[in-house]
Amino acid sequence: MEDLILDGCEIGSEGVKKLCDGVKKLTKPLKTLDLSGNEFGNTGAALLAPCLHNMEQLILDWCGIESDGVEKLCDGLKKLRKPSYGVEKSMIGNLPKNY
Repeated sequence: MEDLILDGCEIGSEGVKKLCDGVKKLTKPLKTLDLSGNEFGNTGAALLAPCLHNMEQLILDWCGIESDGVEKLCDGLKKLRKPSYGVEKSMIGNLPKNY
């Protein structure tokens, strides 16, 4: 599997947790994970953070992520084993309250 597009599928935090459990088991990184339009917010963002090593592009437009969730995602990016291997991100429409 290269691309997983789950735009607008009403995935909540529990769904993100199950998705990450599966993504962690992949032997080859996903090229794209698109979770746009799913309102999982900060809790879902925190659950995604440990999965960032197994994807190249992460699209989280309109997911209800605020500053706490953004911070958790940034922490996950900092922990990548290969910092030169970037994760492309899109987070349009999220409203970080503290920014």
